[in-house]
Amino acid sequence: MPIIQPAVALSTRQEAFCRHYAASGNAADAARQTADREFVPDHDIS
Repeated sequence: MPIIQPAVALSTRQEAFCRHYAASGNAADAARQTADREFVPDHDIS
């Protein structure tokens, strides 16, 4: 199967989210794992 190159590169945070989501299958957990703690407190991500 050929590898398809994306039209635009993902940011570091987007790539981290994708990796966490692929590993866990849980989007909310992936968002919590990759949230910028300085700007988004834990209680705001549910």
